[in-house]
Amino acid sequence: MATITTAGSGNWDAGATWTGGSVPADGDTASISSGHTCTLTENEQVGAVVINGGTIAGGGFKITCVKTSGRLFDHSGTITGNLDVELQGTHTTTEDFMGTGNIRNLILNGSGLNVDIGRATTIAGDLTITQGTLHTNASSNHALTVTGTTTLTGTLNLNGSTASFNSGATAGGVILGTAGYINGDADSTVTMGSISATGTGNRGVSLAGTNTINKYKASDDLIINLMDGTVDGTTLFTVTTPDAKGIALQETTSSLTLNPSSSVIYKLEDTLNVNNLTINSNASLTTLDGSTSRGLVATGDASVTGTLTGNASAISLGSLTINSGGTYSATSGTTTITKNTGATGGVAFYTHTSGTFTHNSGLIKFTSADADTNVVGQSVTKNPFYDLEATSTYEPKEANETTVLNNATFANNVTFQDSARYIKVLGICRFLSGEYNRNNNSTNANHFFGTLIIEGGTFELAPMEITVGSFRNLGGTIS
Repeated sequence: MATITTAGSGNWDAGATWTGGSVPADGDTASISSGHTCTLTENEQVGAVVINGGTIAGGGFKITCVKTSGRLFDHSGTITGNLDVELQGTHTTTEDFMGTGNIRNLILNGSGLNVDIGRATTIAGDLTITQGTLHTNASSNHALTVTGTTTLTGTLNLNGSTASFNSGATAGGVILGTAGYINGDADSTVTMGSISATGTGNRGVSLAGTNTINKYKASDDLIINLMDGTVDGTTLFTVTTPDAKGIALQETTSSLTLNPSSSVIYKLEDTLNVNNLTINSNASLTTLDGSTSRGLVATGDASVTGTLTGNASAISLGSLTINSGGTYSATSGTTTITKNTGATGGVAFYTHTSGTFTHNSGLIKFTSADADTNVVGQSVTKNPFYDLEATSTYEPKEANETTVLNNATFANNVTFQDSARYIKVLGICRFLSGEYNRNNNSTNANHFFGTLIIEGGTFELAPMEITVGSFRNLGGTIS
């Protein structure tokens, strides 16, 4: 196929605009020379385009470049108006999209097409990868900015680049369709207006660097919608939008940080399922979606400096830290703590002396062996548990008093760190097996049980004193 060069300025479809009088056709390379302006009056299809110092006036039309080897679009000149570009091919190529003026909408639509960007690139409109892969260049990590929406049913590899997708806008930041993938290395920095998955089938998010979401998608009022997506690797989403919108995220390999610049209440649109959950000081998260209490699962560590409101939800956390100024208004159902240690002081449940735990007549349930807790200054009037259950060894640390306003069940050992620790249960305390006061560490005289029922195990009474309203031994040992 031929390379056809402009003879002067004029409309693309006019023979007089081109040397030899032939308008470039399928497979030809159209070259726009310096000093010439070539104006589109309709959509065009060629093999390749080289803006060699000249100008293309887009007029809102599209050029489709189709070939199976070599460069497809070389922008070393000027684009005026709105120009859309579609690249089709089956090969690997490096493309230069950044002269003076930007492509409006860029479309990659070639099975097996691998496009590296040759330098920092800005797309003035939308990026659509229907098929193929766009790379930001693994060795150079060129910056990529997409002003509009990025829609992926192909693959976008960001490597270690700085990238921005519809930042601060509500039209949709990154949208993953079937077979859509977005990847970034640990040193990548990605900012997006929103991220969502649509359709069904395989798709993936693997963004190991810094990922900030600063707006929401207006069509569904969601900041994140990855219910049907697959988040691979360690992906941390940091939400900074001050807009009170929804989050739908069910990806246990991902983590979520809520860090808005001003006070806002986010809500769950479905069960939240993540690794680590961090709620910073300006953020509040409620599990209530209309009249429905959505479930919340954080298999790693949950840290609250703002407010987490559990309503009537089923909540499961690896560990929970309520920091100074933070509030956990607990579910009236069950909050399950699944780890034995956490991010603060090595304990699975920690409440700072200036943090707030409101029990809402709910149950705190510890399921891991040697589950450590520290509710600083806990008492009947300060951050008490309502119901407490430990299915394995329970170990209160640091705080002298563990206070339970209603009932407690200890299914295995209870270990106190030193002599000053004690437990106060105003209702019924059931001890099922193992040893209460294992290693005889507690010598405190303040242990209190409204009703104590020993169903098994050994109750090490000798080194301490207890006060009980009533007592039943159904098969345990007191020593």
